[in-house]
Amino acid sequence: MTSCLLDLEQQAAELPFEQQRLLISFLQQQLDSGSCINMLEANFTIKSQCPHCHACHIKRHGKPNGRQRYRCHACHKTFMCTINTPFYRMRFLEKWLPYLTCMLDSLPIRKSAKRCNISVKTAFKWRHKFLSLPNKVKAQRLSGIVEIDETLFRYSEKGSRTLSRKAHKRGGDCAGRGRKKGDWVAVLVARDRNKQVFDECLDSADSVTLLGLLENKIAADSVVCSDGFLS
Repeated sequence: MTSCLLDLEQQAAELPFEQQRLLISFLQQQLDSGSCINMLEANFTIKSQCPHCHACHIKRHGKPNGRQRYRCHACHKTFMCTINTPFYRMRFLEKWLPYLTCMLDSLPIRKSAKRCNISVKTAFKWRHKFLSLPNKVKAQRLSGIVEIDETLFRYSEKGSRTLSRKAHKRGGDCAGRGRKKGDWVAVLVARDRNKQVFDECLDSADSVTLLGLLENKIAADSVVCSDGFLS
């Protein structure tokens, strides 16, 4: 193995500068894609349950396209570590993390597609897959010191074919000064010191609504920190 690495190092040193850059880019893509799959594999190994029948007796069942497949002894169904994740049935493994970087950089779909060398249609599908994840991943139980507050987001119907109101120019307010209820969406956010987060849209900020959302979400003997809002 050591001799192979030495030979590879010598051959890489003799390459032209442009080819060295291509080699570095290729190796970086392999590391990025591998780390993404490794994280999914590690998370799946910790759970060790069949996603279909929740049986605990599963075994390895081949590696199609270099990705580990599993088989359940109880229901005999096969699956991979990407099941029940946004990466399920997604191709272009080496482009997943670069595309997530584009989303974190707030790049529009067309620029993200150009940077990652994928089609606009694929970039659109990937974005909606990743954006749907926060709706599925929510803390079921908060404990210790829990901080609670609400925040406001502009109401948007972007992407909808049927608008319930007149279109806004770049999200501007239609009510003028102040904050009209129809222009904003209130979201309740609760977070503890273990970085567990729970959020939910607020139709109303009265005591009954808040207790209904937070019931069984906060452990006993927890310390709740909030602002001076009476509810």
